[in-house]
Amino acid sequence: MKKTLAIKILIDNNPNLTNLKLVTEHGFALTFSYEGKNWLYDTGLSGDFADNAALLKVDLKTIDYLVLSHGHIDHTGGLKRFLEYNNKASIIASPLIIRQQYYSFRHENPKEISTDQSLLKHNAHFISVSSSQWLTPTIAIVQNTCDVYPKPIANKTLMIKKEDGLYNDSFKHEYSLCIVKDNALVVLSSCSHNGVLNILQSCRTFCNIDKVSTFIGGMHLLDDYETKKEIQIISKEIQNEYPQLKLYSGHCTGKKQLKLLKKYLGDSFDSFYSGWSLDIE
Repeated sequence: MKKTLAIKILIDNNPNLTNLKLVTEHGFALTFSYEGKNWLYDTGLSGDFADNAALLKVDLKTIDYLVLSHGHIDHTGGLKRFLEYNNKASIIASPLIIRQQYYSFRHENPKEISTDQSLLKHNAHFISVSSSQWLTPTIAIVQNTCDVYPKPIANKTLMIKKEDGLYNDSFKHEYSLCIVKDNALVVLSSCSHNGVLNILQSCRTFCNIDKVSTFIGGMHLLDDYETKKEIQIISKEIQNEYPQLKLYSGHCTGKKQLKLLKKYLGDSFDSFYSGWSLDIE
């Protein structure tokens, strides 16, 4: 009997034009069900993802695992709201989320974008993950290990604060999820600060599976950073290395860049939005 992988975007930057009741924000939260377990990947910027979940008939009380992709608040800001619904789910993330402070210098005034660390430090269900590992026989959490390809240019505006000052963020706290489905990988990567090509290769290496059928996540290719030529190069490499890949993106990927990705990747690429869903049979 084939097992369906059911994926749904609870909140995203892009609006759902057929259901305007669904909220959008600069944030990301995705839920999926597979092999009898319910997963949540990130909680958006605020608690609004929970309101969208109710509209989409997703019961947050049934979530078994919450994976926090990295330490930025647009992915962890809804954690407090989630805990109001569910205090039983395992919460899986890098320990660096509660060891470092994160700042954005993208705009005129520096802005702290850290996770509310108090929600995790003494949480009995928090599972600290310091490297790639299998969470179940078919689902792995993967830390980037590949630096062959360029990382997003906008990373230069993101810093970590330590006792002796500010440093460029290495994004060692960022994790992707890999789901093994029909001898291929479905890769979820909420923001892809390490670069989509590096992440895809890291997933293939750790899982020891070459074929990647689907990628879903932000790409951190912001407008006015990567040039048209750079987007073309990324697209060409995806086509060459992953000819069967279907790629879906939205959060932290600029509107101009989404259009360019669609132009270069054609039917292999689509955008997602709040309430977008995909069932992989």
